[in-house]
Amino acid sequence: MTNFLYVFRTRWNADPRQAVSLSQFVLIQLMRDVIWAVCALVPISIIAVVRWLWPQVIPFHLFEFWAFKGPYDQLILMALGLLAVGFVINLPKLILTLNHPQMSQQAETVFKFGFLISLRAGILEELVFRWLLFYSWMWILYLLNRIIFSAPELVYTHYFADILNATTARQLAPFFLSMAWNVGAAIGVSNGKFRDGHLYQGKTGVAIAYLVGFFFFYIMFHHGLVAAMIIHAVYDMFIFGLLYMDMAAERKILPILVERYRHNRLFITVLRLLIPARSRE
Repeated sequence: MTNFLYVFRTRWNADPRQAVSLSQFVLIQLMRDVIWAVCALVPISIIAVVRWLWPQVIPFHLFEFWAFKGPYDQLILMALGLLAVGFVINLPKLILTLNHPQMSQQAETVFKFGFLISLRAGILEELVFRWLLFYSWMWILYLLNRIIFSAPELVYTHYFADILNATTARQLAPFFLSMAWNVGAAIGVSNGKFRDGHLYQGKTGVAIAYLVGFFFFYIMFHHGLVAAMIIHAVYDMFIFGLLYMDMAAERKILPILVERYRHNRLFITVLRLLIPARSRE
């Protein structure tokens, strides 16, 4: 997540003319989500059947983690901590780079896009990575273990269980060490898929996404999947809010600075380094 704003701005700055209208964006995403929902019925059905026939393979009820649970003060503190981390990580990128002028002029529209993107990501990414993939990998790994002579179980119990437990500072120890091996392994694999979905953010972004993914697993196990969705969406909205304030500030202040210091060579040099190349064409 660390380079999220940078990637968003880079894509816009590359060619802002490719931006679609808000209504087009909503329609496209709605069509994709309808298709996704239909396709998701297949793994959900498989999970339900496996859970019914072999409950030891998936030791959780299908909707076990959907309830919204407290204590709410702890949940709020964790959410504020995540927002603080996001603020510290993204603020330097906002300060040290400039947006495309056209992007800044459409700051309100970008924020509306961001609100919808954040809401969608918070809901769908948690559904996919913390629920569907997690439950699916439990039975897939169990089946693979039976086919290839317990190799996955041996590798997990002797190596990855302790690594994952250390990575999460023992906060998920009951799931990695005490429950059936395929539960902890499914958490690791599902979170690995979540991490790989952020490869476009670079090495640092991937590392942070990996840790944040475990954070959302912790939220789901202790406070419910809905809580994880809400915090995920709020975090993304918060980041887009920072971007909006940055764009609005540049839209108001930058023209004044350019008018005042347009003959200052140092100012012009710094401006050329910060502002996207296409903005100067």
